[in-house]
Amino acid sequence: MSFGFESPSDDHHSLLIYFREDTDVPEREIVDHPIPISVRNPINPEDWLIDSVKALAIAQDNGLNKSMAKYDSETASLFLALEERRPIVPGALLQWRASYLDLGTLEGIDVMLDPQTGEVIEVERQ
Repeated sequence: MSFGFESPSDDHHSLLIYFREDTDVPEREIVDHPIPISVRNPINPEDWLIDSVKALAIAQDNGLNKSMAKYDSETASLFLALEERRPIVPGALLQWRASYLDLGTLEGIDVMLDPQTGEVIEVERQ
């Protein structure tokens, strides 16, 4: 198990920080993007009031835990991201997206939350 954070630094690079299960020391990597990426709307700290711990807890209470209990954790992927809502347009609103996917069956769930209030925007099952 591992978890990480990736932040675009410029059009051709991102900073990736991740933790592996067996250590509490973060690893750092610069990710090169041969095709330029576009950072349309930078995310600022005032854009979200609900932190990742709270967002994950809310998502778990709204279907994530039920899906997680259904599948083998050895073949599962859990993903949490603060991202722009689709479609991405100038001034797009943000959302927390918690995704759980069983890699064996490709069944899972996405729970999208408002990062200001924690309100559930949408629950999508795959």
